[in-house]
Amino acid sequence: MKNRSLLYLIALSVLYSFFFCLPVYSAGHQEWLNRLIPLPKEIRFDGEITVAVKDVSVCLRPGAGPVERNAAEELASLLGTNIRTSTGAGKFEIVIGMVDSRGTVMGINLAGETERLKTLPNSEQAYVIRRKESNRLVLAGIDERGVYYAVQTLEQLLGNRFDRGMVTIPLAEVTDWPDLKYRGMWDDTFPADQIEWMASLKMNLVDCLTNLTVDEDGHGRVTAIPSKGPTEIEGVDFPTFCARHAVHFVPIILHLSHLERTGIYKKYPDLIGRGATIDDRFIPPCANRPELAAVLADWMEALAGQPSVDEISIWLSEVEQQCDCEECRKAGQYVMETRAILKAYERARVKYPNLRIRILLTQGSYPTNEKILAEIPGDVGVVYYHGEKTYDSSREPMIYFPLREYAARGRMLGVCPQLTVSWAVVCPWSSPQFVRARMNEYVDKGLTLLSAYATPNLMLYEFNIAAAAEWSWNAHGRSERDFALAWVTRRGMKNPGAAADWAVLLGSVSWDIYGSAVPFNFVPGFGITRRMIENRVRPILGEDMFRYFPTTGDFDRALEKCDRALAIARTLDDPKILEETTVVRGYIVMAREIYEITERISGGVAPDDSVRKEIEMHLEKLTGACSGTNDALKRWEALFGEGAGGGRFTGTLKLSEDITAMIRESIR
Repeated sequence: MKNRSLLYLIALSVLYSFFFCLPVYSAGHQEWLNRLIPLPKEIRFDGEITVAVKDVSVCLRPGAGPVERNAAEELASLLGTNIRTSTGAGKFEIVIGMVDSRGTVMGINLAGETERLKTLPNSEQAYVIRRKESNRLVLAGIDERGVYYAVQTLEQLLGNRFDRGMVTIPLAEVTDWPDLKYRGMWDDTFPADQIEWMASLKMNLVDCLTNLTVDEDGHGRVTAIPSKGPTEIEGVDFPTFCARHAVHFVPIILHLSHLERTGIYKKYPDLIGRGATIDDRFIPPCANRPELAAVLADWMEALAGQPSVDEISIWLSEVEQQCDCEECRKAGQYVMETRAILKAYERARVKYPNLRIRILLTQGSYPTNEKILAEIPGDVGVVYYHGEKTYDSSREPMIYFPLREYAARGRMLGVCPQLTVSWAVVCPWSSPQFVRARMNEYVDKGLTLLSAYATPNLMLYEFNIAAAAEWSWNAHGRSERDFALAWVTRRGMKNPGAAADWAVLLGSVSWDIYGSAVPFNFVPGFGITRRMIENRVRPILGEDMFRYFPTTGDFDRALEKCDRALAIARTLDDPKILEETTVVRGYIVMAREIYEITERISGGVAPDDSVRKEIEMHLEKLTGACSGTNDALKRWEALFGEGAGGGRFTGTLKLSEDITAMIRESIR
């Protein structure tokens, strides 16, 4: 009976490891694991070897493609050695390459591993690292992209293992693959160093805006890819530079409601949606007119003709509008736009049969998203975006049921969320809880793609972006603290254990305040803060800007956590962490004081002297918190270089100043 129970437990353990992709390692190798982001699905260490750097050879298979060669060049540069195209010349060899039809790399047999790789999800990105003989590591995949990721894993492991001409190499056995097929960011500019940084974290997608125009003959033209930033790096065009780092470059045809800037309406004034005017900020096109599909097809063909471009993202009109012509009114604006896009796609594929597209949903399309999904054929992808529902930092789930059903049918579904406090404000935020919850939801609901947004500069949000790389690759591998420990270890921070504790402690409370849309709630036209003040509306704890503060005691508990985080931050000798903690604490104090003031002035009844004194006390605290928070924000932004936060950062400072001045004037 005992033996049967033991066998049952062993079998259960094996099944658990299989289904939840647990890494295999001993506690003694935790230091190695803390060098890795993301954590591989399956990893084991068979010890380590220390050799002279000059005795290490990087061996690349003959006939290697550009991605393999770039990976080998990165590793050779790290080691300060040259690349060989044969084995047997080094005391320790690192062999790199795709497996051939027999499952071998440079004569080394990986047939068993090859068959396993073919069965894994997103197998083109899967890879193995294997120890072969006592002096050889093999880094291989069935596709160049997998090879590139094998090299990134080894480079991370070697990062700080050099000492006086010697290098310590872990004898690792790794089998790894990603949960989401595409993991990346969108924007209109990505400097070369940001592409390399994302690629090192195994992020593999950038969606970039392009400069679209309509010429005098009425044809669509593309004048710059991307619209900002580098168009050529190291002698190659930007999309090809991305491809060499296993990053999928996808140009964007911007929101169809934003096409006025392309000059399309000057050439085709009848394309302006019935009922709209050229002075409107957002102009819905009449998607029933053939000129729209024709120009879209021109742009698709122009983009597809660029090197390393085989997919295009097309964005539906952003806000809810409607062309009033009979056909557009009958089918609906966004269904008609979808049909025009698909018609253009049909034409473009005649010339470029390998071209793929995906269509971005919007807040405008939201009421008719299910009708749009019914229009889309199986070879076209869909990305869910909504200016409020995906650009959202709350604790609420994001992927609603019809989208989940769509993904469950095997359709390509992506999402475009923010990894920041808000698209409109620039504040420090490092929350492993927030990012893990988002990535787990996307993976568990069967999504294929992440195209996240972090304005105005990725490097302001390194922690959250690295966390997205972590859990979009390996959704259920690490805890929040384990990721934070890896993050601070890789940065070489003083006392990494304490720094990881800081991230988990502050990450939870910062999610409460930022998830309650503070300070975004101060933006005119958004949130209830200004209306609450102007109309003397009684504030309700647990709602709106107090969403995750259901009692006044929750403010005190949040501030107590902030004080503990601040005490840790002061020991870490990292000003970014110190200022971030100060900012989060300041916004919580502001929210508490706004509650206390609006509670006392609501209802339109004149306060007595005692209440007036309380209001004055809370106003003084609010004013101090506003000043202290903005001072910390300025110090934080300055750490990234002058103007790193751009105009939205300046606007963020002004939001707190304006809401404080508004309350002061209202009281007066």
